Amino acid sequence: MADVRCWQAYPDSTGFEDVARQISGDTAYLKVGVSVASVTGSGAQSVMVVQWSDDGTTWTETEPLATITAPPGTVKKFEVKAPYWRIKGVTTGTDAVVTSSAWAIY
Repeated sequence: MADVRCWQAYPDSTGFEDVARQISGDTAYLKVGVSVASVTGSGAQSVMVVQWSDDGTTWTETEPLATITAPPGTVKKFEVKAPYWRIKGVTTGTDAVVTSSAWAIY
């Protein structure tokens, strides 16, 4: 049975680094979803990536998740590359605020 995790990571006006999350067992894939409630500001966008770590401290292997410019959001499947993962995002634009939440199945 898949392990479903849900968390609120935002609203965000500059960028963020989510906490490290550990994948246990022999999980081969990670499915990450981002639900976008609103995007405001001129030229507002949030570029989100998935990062991987062998120890939960040093992060590598950045993979694109989504470039968020408007609701509703996105879902993407990743091959597991390490026991720890997190979402990192950078928000740009004038007076930009991206309000969203994220979930994962693994």
